[in-house]
Amino acid sequence: MSTLSFILSNARWLAAGFVLALGSCFGQTFFIGVFGASIREEFSLTDGDFGAAYMFGTLASAAVIIQLGRLADVMSARPLAVIVTLGLASVCIAMSMVSSWTMLVFVIFGLRLFGQGMMSHLSATCMARWFDRTRGRAIAIASFGYPTAQAIAPATAVLVLSTGDWRTAWVGGAAILALCVAPLLFMLLARDRPTSATHNSFKPPAGIDGKQWRRIDVIKEPLFWLLVPGLVAPSFIGTSIFFLPSHIAEVKGWELESFTNSYWLYGLTSLCFSIVGGFVVDKFSARASLPFYLLPMGAALITLSLGTSPWTIELVFILLGIATGFGMTVKTALWAEIYGTQHIGAIKALVHSVMVFASAAGPGLTGTLIDIGAPFPTQALYLAGYTIAVSCLYTWIVTVGPLGYAARKRQSGA
Repeated sequence: MSTLSFILSNARWLAAGFVLALGSCFGQTFFIGVFGASIREEFSLTDGDFGAAYMFGTLASAAVIIQLGRLADVMSARPLAVIVTLGLASVCIAMSMVSSWTMLVFVIFGLRLFGQGMMSHLSATCMARWFDRTRGRAIAIASFGYPTAQAIAPATAVLVLSTGDWRTAWVGGAAILALCVAPLLFMLLARDRPTSATHNSFKPPAGIDGKQWRRIDVIKEPLFWLLVPGLVAPSFIGTSIFFLPSHIAEVKGWELESFTNSYWLYGLTSLCFSIVGGFVVDKFSARASLPFYLLPMGAALITLSLGTSPWTIELVFILLGIATGFGMTVKTALWAEIYGTQHIGAIKALVHSVMVFASAAGPGLTGTLIDIGAPFPTQALYLAGYTIAVSCLYTWIVTVGPLGYAARKRQSGA
């Protein structure tokens, strides 16, 4: 099936995945981070103080989503998507009225739980469950929502900040979610994709070893924990960069507007490479692609640390976009390939919680290091070394390690 035919025949469900990803932006770091300087100034917070609030709120959301994410296995996508969207809208209203550091922690918890947590989780889970041989393309198309949001939302937020109070942007976000996103999802998800929801004879695709894994089985298996170092890297690093635009711009001598205005390059590159990732995954598998997706992020960190010219900003976000777009498709497809799709909602909730924990640790740890005299560009060199080490680990896993052994065993029919 050609890509155009695939899109046309599945437009309703692909559009729903896209809208869920797009709407999640109000709980994503690249949007919240734009307001960091305004929030710190209003409440007299240091980078470490704001990072701690973000860390506590995000950690709490990670703990909750481990259980809440299982709803994707037992509820129809339509009511769950609408409830989550309206929940995020309510928290956006609360953000516009936040009055203390303590309240900020609770509001961040809600933003991360409903936005970066459940909306992203539901988008990825539906694509992984509803599609099999075209899973890579489906995930890539739905993931367009993230770079689209990254290209539009931060620039819009900066514009709002230049013309009025920062709280106004959150009221606007609530209105968009309640009046546009929720009704659109209600229409698009009037029915689940027929192959998985209405055909009694449908058999969910199994994992690499021919079985359907439960979450408890995944936790007990060493393979998952070997994969965790690569799971946490993009969340920790990407969240830190988008959480600290004011600090990075100040240390490097760049204008904040120049930094945030380059987000569109990140979004566009991420969009392009999510498409590339979809075709690569469909042709070669997510497992074969695993060792490569972190390398551009390592290059971005080295560039951020050592670069001084204004064009460095653009190059950093292009490299980050390559890593994010390609990696998002690879990682989402990987779990269905390894563990099957019957319990994919519960497994994805586990994976998502690990990533959210990492995204919580990023601002908290980097903010604390900044407070004690280690600017983020200095930290970036060490993080670059980490990404290279993880890529080497993944190469071992997919060649002579657990995934390589499983693939050879399946090919031999043993």
